[in-house]
Amino acid sequence: MIKNWSFNKIFIGLILFLFLINLPVFFNIVNCGFDTVACYQGFFFHYNELYYNNELPFWIPFGNYGLAEYSVPLSYSPSAYLTLFSGWLLKIKEVLMLFKVSLFLEQIVFLLGMYMLSNRLFKNKTTVLFVCISALGSQFLLDQVVFNFRGYSHAPLIIYFIVRFFEDYKLRRLALAASVFFISLFGTTHLAPIQLLPVMIICGILFTGNYKGLYRRFSLDKKDIVLTLLYTAFLITLAAAWYSYIQNSQKFTQSLTYGRDPVTMHTYLDVFLTYGANINFKKFLDLLIPAGFSTESITLFVGLTPLVFVIYGFIRVRALLFFAFAAVVVILGLLSAGDKTPVAELLYRYSPGMKYYRHIGFVAASFKMFLPLMAGFGLDYFLKELNSRDKAGREIIMLISAGAVLLAAASGVFIGLTDRAWLNIFLIAVPAACILSFAGFYKYFYDKIFYIKVVLVVCIAMEMFIYRGILTSGYYPMSQERRPIYQYAEVNKYAFPITRAASPPDLRSFTIYPSLFLQHVCSYVVSVYNFIQWDACMSEFRNDFLTKNVLNLINLKGGEFGGWMQVFLPKDINFRYSLGCESPKLKIISNVIFTNNIDEAMKAVKATKNINEVIVLSQVPEHLRHDKDLGPAEGDKSFIKVTDYKANGLELEVFSSGNNLWLYYADAWHPDWKAFLNDKPVYIAQANLAFKAIKLEKGENRVRFVFDDRYGKRLAYILILGELLFMAAILLKAAAVAVQNKDEGGV
Repeated sequence: MIKNWSFNKIFIGLILFLFLINLPVFFNIVNCGFDTVACYQGFFFHYNELYYNNELPFWIPFGNYGLAEYSVPLSYSPSAYLTLFSGWLLKIKEVLMLFKVSLFLEQIVFLLGMYMLSNRLFKNKTTVLFVCISALGSQFLLDQVVFNFRGYSHAPLIIYFIVRFFEDYKLRRLALAASVFFISLFGTTHLAPIQLLPVMIICGILFTGNYKGLYRRFSLDKKDIVLTLLYTAFLITLAAAWYSYIQNSQKFTQSLTYGRDPVTMHTYLDVFLTYGANINFKKFLDLLIPAGFSTESITLFVGLTPLVFVIYGFIRVRALLFFAFAAVVVILGLLSAGDKTPVAELLYRYSPGMKYYRHIGFVAASFKMFLPLMAGFGLDYFLKELNSRDKAGREIIMLISAGAVLLAAASGVFIGLTDRAWLNIFLIAVPAACILSFAGFYKYFYDKIFYIKVVLVVCIAMEMFIYRGILTSGYYPMSQERRPIYQYAEVNKYAFPITRAASPPDLRSFTIYPSLFLQHVCSYVVSVYNFIQWDACMSEFRNDFLTKNVLNLINLKGGEFGGWMQVFLPKDINFRYSLGCESPKLKIISNVIFTNNIDEAMKAVKATKNINEVIVLSQVPEHLRHDKDLGPAEGDKSFIKVTDYKANGLELEVFSSGNNLWLYYADAWHPDWKAFLNDKPVYIAQANLAFKAIKLEKGENRVRFVFDDRYGKRLAYILILGELLFMAAILLKAAAVAVQNKDEGGV
């Protein structure tokens, strides 16, 4: 059986190319910035909990004053969970390296999709190689991994299955396309409308061009029925779990996200039309500028040689998919221009789910997938015409003309615009030499088209390597200012924060804190709290979400919300102490006010001035109530000692010197918190509207708090299992492609 294997040199070569362009990342020559740092911080928090406590965190203890961590299966890609669990099983301490491996695996998913789609669309293997090198080399995940890559990284696979459906009309292809689309939402849920739009455009155009064949050729056989039902069951299971999980998360969590309606989560129209980088047409100069990030957050450069073949394709190609991809590029380009055209408002009002999207300036990032594919159509047609002596000369003249126009435009746009002008000139020289050499090759090597193919592949590879060199030398090099973020890349067992916003709990926190305050590493993200064990009392950091009861409490006591999703507490020191700011989060309280409902509790909290010394409890069972206690006697020996601490709970020893004392914990109340006193379950009262308290017994007490959202956990693990099954299928398929070289033909 092994003798029948044939290694796919093109696919293996593309994996090698992908590895080479990622070497600066693996060797820390360059490092993450902006939202990719935020993803790393969240990844670190989740892996840290898994490593030390053998469980994923479902509660955020730092930041947000306590918050259910409902992003567990939704905010991380399938490759992230594969590396999380693999690292856990292997007991790997280097979290940053695991994160980089997860990014590499995400690019493997993209590569597999691009290769399978290109292999299906194009007859010439040179075209497949050219397209994949351009698409892979143009990706840059170290700045905005979500908007600049994840938002379209699964699209090639989705389009591949759609194309296959319009070839053989097997319904299972659509079920697979829908399943992959759903999987693509993990880690990019808020990008769903933008991920759906290109699929809708392509399906609409293909359906229009094939509707007669659809009705004539559509049929179901037994295999297709079984597989369609299997894939559909997989999709429905994940979709039902996903929907239930979202609904469960919204019961107690309130979004503070900028520009959204807090109830519907719809983005306001004025924000939708103006949010994101460079809401104008100037961003498209990045198609010609290999310097990167003139749009601040996304890259568009795919190489100049592919653009030559895009122009050539408009002249010569008549394939339906070419114009479908062109339609996607035009519509996304107009959408990304925001209020500069009416397209954005029309899509906001009528495109499914578009009102939930916000970063409109970033939608053009998917050009880096569609433009190489469009170039592939042009290149495939060009190579076919070279086989005809009568047509070859004409095609080369047309290509040279298109290339000359583009290179002249590129030269006029960016020579001298950056301090690396010599690299820009060199980057122009590569495709220029390629295009101009075609005439010579045609004259002297007509019967050896192989040489032209070699020049094309070398040309696009050189363009991409030079482009990556420009990015590597100019963006996020390891520096003294940023070094602390990456110095502490190993797992770090969390310590209980006795007080909020007090001195940093350890040297690691103290060292990393200033680094995260650099604008270029985007400190303004909620995951920073758990990454450095900091706290929400410090309002310079961003809060996207709060527990609804905490939000109500802060509003009731005069807090404000503003800036960049920041929470500004009132200056009342007693209230700040009650939140655990600059004071212990765990306290033994004797002065208690009992109320019968939330309305009474709100009035009592609002009226109580010394809220730090009194706790207002609502809806406490009668058997736990007592008369107002005069407080502990002088020389009280009550104490609290935390013995174990993790995201999903803590254990402590408490000595209570009286009968009517309460343990107050300034961490958000949630119905899924469980408390055990001397191994017996006890009632957790809602204290000061937002936090939790339990009644102590006189003497020594062993207390254990556990966050146990069993329903949410079951849903989360169903979703994570679906992600892991997807990654297993991807890796098996990639291995099969690597050791088989079947010619699947063209469309």
